[in-house]
Amino acid sequence: MDISTIEKVKKSFMVGDIFDRILVNSIKISRNDDKIGKKIKKENELLTDLIDEIWDKKIDDKLLNQYRESLHGVLQQQWDLLDIVFDLNESELRRGKCAILAQELNIKRVHWKNEINILFGSVVENKFYGKT
Repeated sequence: MDISTIEKVKKSFMVGDIFDRILVNSIKISRNDDKIGKKIKKENELLTDLIDEIWDKKIDDKLLNQYRESLHGVLQQQWDLLDIVFDLNESELRRGKCAILAQELNIKRVHWKNEINILFGSVVENKFYGKT
């Protein structure tokens, strides 16, 4: 990819969303069978190749890893909560509380995606809940 195409990608897409997708896929892979995992692994390979293409070598790897690990931790918490939400053996009260907690974690999720976006010079996501 030439420089102008790379800049267009960074300005048109939220790079944090690409990292988010890769991390969500890694959680899916760890929680599902090999048949599903193979399809998701292929998607992750393509997304990782895209990240490699747009990666600016001036980006602080240590900082990016910190952001990526923080995002992964939030995603893991959301998935754990959503496992309870979709477990029909759980009480409605517990499922409802977990759904609210999972939604509240989305604010942290957007925060870490935006840290990655800023690091890459990408578009920043604006997310609002409720009345604005």
